Amino acid sequence: MKNNTRIATGAGVTRLGALSELAPRFGLLRVCEFAGKQGMNGEHMHCYYTARAALVIGILTAMIGAVIMLAKNPLIRTILAAVLGGAAIATILNPVVLYPICPNPDMPCNLGIKPLMIVIGIVIVGLAIWLGVSGRSDKKTSA
Repeated sequence: MKNNTRIATGAGVTRLGALSELAPRFGLLRVCEFAGKQGMNGEHMHCYYTARAALVIGILTAMIGAVIMLAKNPLIRTILAAVLGGAAIATILNPVVLYPICPNPDMPCNLGIKPLMIVIGIVIVGLAIWLGVSGRSDKKTSA
């Protein structure tokens, strides 16, 4: 993998991680509780926990992207691709299975954040697969 490609891939993963961690809180498609709505009896809404999990997964994804920019060894990049794939699957499953979003289909979190997180996760899965495949071709050419 060329140096510029590695840096561009790492920067793209870092940006996607930052988007997945910041969108539920500060974006146009933020979850209900961060948009000013409150749950019943002062309890947190379902989407609050989804946003908290997205924060952790997004930070992990951004850190993986930063390490990808620094990693020159193809084996390390292949391992990072596997870890990135796991984080991408967690991004997809977060609003659906791990911390399901609100049961009301008309709420803004269902209309905005849920599809956004799934699309971000799918793009990150694609980048992880590409990173893993390109890491394997580097090992074959260098051996």
